[in-house]
Amino acid sequence: NGVFTMKRVGFFTTHITLRREGSDVDIASYHPRWTGSAGELRFPDGRLYQFKSANFWGTRHEVLDAQGRVLLALRSGVEDSHFSDIFKIQARLDLDTALRDNRDLDQIVVLVWYIMLLHHQDAAAGAAVSS
Repeated sequence: NGVFTMKRVGFFTTHITLRREGSDVDIASYHPRWTGSAGELRFPDGRLYQFKSANFWGTRHEVLDAQGRVLLALRSGVEDSHFSDIFKIQARLDLDTALRDNRDLDQIVVLVWYIMLLHHQDAAAGAAVSS
């Protein structure tokens, strides 16, 4: 439902903003905790969602609403992988059907996918530096 732009802002205390293309108004933002594996998705009117890693390996992430219900989950990879998938960044999105009418869902999905891409890039950069 639209075209969005995302931007990582800051140096020590970074956050990510989400805007509609061509606009200077943030429609959502992500503020990570110091660990980087969790944080808050914030909307200007005060609505909050929690983003967190749901397992030790960081291959499953969840977004929870204010009542603690899982709105969506992202699992790294695909169900039926092929050799050609080895260098692709892919994830499976699971939505709670009862919560599909959430008005923030489009923005949350876009923002969470961007967060996942940044996590992947940061991990790759860390691996390159350590080798």
